[in-house]
Amino acid sequence: MSNLTDKKLTTKKLIKGLALASMAMTGGMLFAEIAWAKFDIDAGVAAAANPIIAGIEAHWGKGVIMTSGAAALFGEGDGRQRAIRAGMTAGAAGAVILGMIAMLK
Repeated sequence: MSNLTDKKLTTKKLIKGLALASMAMTGGMLFAEIAWAKFDIDAGVAAAANPIIAGIEAHWGKGVIMTSGAAALFGEGDGRQRAIRAGMTAGAAGAVILGMIAMLK
């Protein structure tokens, strides 16, 4: 083999060895962090879910209006059919959102 080929193989082995060593070190640090940490799962879930629930509670009416407005604007049929469809869409969307809020609390 030529000297250049030996250098390429040595470089590949070095890079592969460094990658494996860094993965092992990262895994060890992660394991130690998980083993010694005191996680509060309930607090984590509450911290992730409470802003979403608050946003739904604050803005659900706007979503219902946008949904029924889209049904009225882009629906098929004459004005009466579109108005009926918009009302049904608003009622269904409101029921779904209020059910979600009740379920999430």
